[in-house]
Amino acid sequence: MREKWTEQEILALPKGEHDYFERKSGALYDDLQFREKLAKPISALANSGGGHIILGVEDSGEIDGVPKNKSKTPTREYLEQIIPDLVDPSLSKFRVHEVIRSPDSRIPEDKVVIVIDIGDSPHAPHQARKEKTYYYRPGGRSDKAPHFYLEALWNRAIKPELTATPINFSLLNATNHDSGIFLEIGIDFMVENSGRNAAQYWLVLVECQNQKLIESGKFHFKDLPGNSIDFVHRNKTMRTPLLPSLSKSYNAAFGLNLKPCDNTNKEAIGDALDNLFNEDLGIVYSVACENTRSEDLPLESTLFKKVITTDKILWSLPSNQKRTSLYGGHGIYCNQLSIYDSGTGYFDITYVIENRDGPNYSYLEAHLIFKDGHMRNIYKYPIIIEHLAKGVSREIKDTVELGCLKGYYLDNTEFVFLTGKQ
Repeated sequence: MREKWTEQEILALPKGEHDYFERKSGALYDDLQFREKLAKPISALANSGGGHIILGVEDSGEIDGVPKNKSKTPTREYLEQIIPDLVDPSLSKFRVHEVIRSPDSRIPEDKVVIVIDIGDSPHAPHQARKEKTYYYRPGGRSDKAPHFYLEALWNRAIKPELTATPINFSLLNATNHDSGIFLEIGIDFMVENSGRNAAQYWLVLVECQNQKLIESGKFHFKDLPGNSIDFVHRNKTMRTPLLPSLSKSYNAAFGLNLKPCDNTNKEAIGDALDNLFNEDLGIVYSVACENTRSEDLPLESTLFKKVITTDKILWSLPSNQKRTSLYGGHGIYCNQLSIYDSGTGYFDITYVIENRDGPNYSYLEAHLIFKDGHMRNIYKYPIIIEHLAKGVSREIKDTVELGCLKGYYLDNTEFVFLTGKQ
């Protein structure tokens, strides 16, 4: 399905009848049986691999348009409301577009042209609800579907139908390097399976279509710095099946490289951010499983501007304090870290988590990252705390197996804020 339709694209469609699209005159919109007559091509296209219905264009290709509104509701929104229930089972895979006019538009001033994109429905066959009749598209027409065709639809191997919706963005980590700052951005997705079969293996892919950003090292999806956040399933294939009608969360992350002249100077960081956001980032996402992949959808840069700000970057950068007080970002400190060999095969570990100047957290996650003498990560110790108000500290005692911290060097330990809910 498409993101948009233009008047030029409508006029460029071939004349005559075709299996993948159908023109409907604007006169149909005023027909008392409009819903029933629209249900017929919707059923046919949904049962035949998908296609397009163009409302406001006659069979000859002449544009007559449809009214801009239905009562007080814009026509596009009105159609979005009624289309799902014109067929049984209800249709979920469709989009309604108002065609973008050309400078020398043929569309009447008081009218619009509408395109309804119908996808290859995983719930096919669909019948026109009021007529209780199944349709399909042979030879550019919407005809009653024969029994053998319906049997083929009912018995075909239906693939999982996965969709991913971004629900949260966060600046996970900011790391100083020789010529600037590396930013790690996290995205929480909700993934839903609206198909009939389970997805055995699945993941959300975040990619950059701007090759210049990749070649210049400004965008990273893999090979993030060593102290990057380690989500349980970030950027990994999930091997827990996603059953039909269910949804699950998925965490993805990517990196953006800022190169200000002075990575502690607020003005320089702001200029570097402006330069980055002035580029076409071209960051897209899709969801894939073992036998299908969704279309690429854009992640608009406006979404990141709310999360990636100069103040948040400065707040998230690690401080240069001594290791007795580790700053993890977002107002959270790890103080008085102590590790003792108990002689029982475990280390006793004690520390104090302090919310020095952050907001009131109802939930937060962090990591202590232990390194050896060569600054290689050897263990990431998870910290989960509920209800940590501003100005409050909490002492924590725990045990860690000796093997986990073999060769650790306390002075190399880092503390990283993972995520927090206010």
